[in-house]
Amino acid sequence: MSIDIEITPIKRENEKLYKKVINTVMSLIEKGELEYGDKLYNEEELIKKLNVSRSTLREALRVLEFMDVLTVAPKRGIVINDPQNRVDYPPLKFVLQFEKISKRETIGLRLGIESQAMLTAVDNLDDAAISKLLVLKDEFIKEHELNKKIVVDKKIHDYLVELSGNQTLIKLYNTFSDLFEEQLIEAVKNVYKSDKYDTLVETHCTIINSIIEKDVPKGQAILKEHFMDSLKNYLD
Repeated sequence: MSIDIEITPIKRENEKLYKKVINTVMSLIEKGELEYGDKLYNEEELIKKLNVSRSTLREALRVLEFMDVLTVAPKRGIVINDPQNRVDYPPLKFVLQFEKISKRETIGLRLGIESQAMLTAVDNLDDAAISKLLVLKDEFIKEHELNKKIVVDKKIHDYLVELSGNQTLIKLYNTFSDLFEEQLIEAVKNVYKSDKYDTLVETHCTIINSIIEKDVPKGQAILKEHFMDSLKNYLD
């Protein structure tokens, strides 16, 4: 639906104008003045209300669309997107493109997410989930080719988080997925260069068995040990 809201014109100060437009829209959403499904003013109206140029407005809209905050459609206009349909946290993902996150921080964040996920994953176990976990374990044991091993490794960790059913954790995990995948690839490659291959397989089997057996303390302890080893392999 179209919505008529009060928008304060942008003041021309040192901060880049397109960033001020972004902050204005985000502020309206945070205050509840804009909700998903709401249709903003058209481009001409926004230019007048915000007191910015067309190029500035379009730059801001491109960023907001990239962040999945809104959609700019030729016929529908500028529409606020439903946050429930997002698989990650777009504003955070946008920030991550400019932030340098250390390898240690990446591992620590991933450990925190997956340890928390395990708490509820065990409560969501059913025959189908157990069957999928056993299939993943079997694939991980039998697969020896490096790139395929990495794919199965990622599937195991992805499914652990998915099985938690915790949408906040899932979105947070998806937001950092590129960083996590980079870490996983480097760590597994380094394992293949060392004598730790059998340990890698045993660890993943134990993680899966812990979930199936609903032994959360054991599973979390193995996860911690696994990620600390991954950190060493990642830094090697």
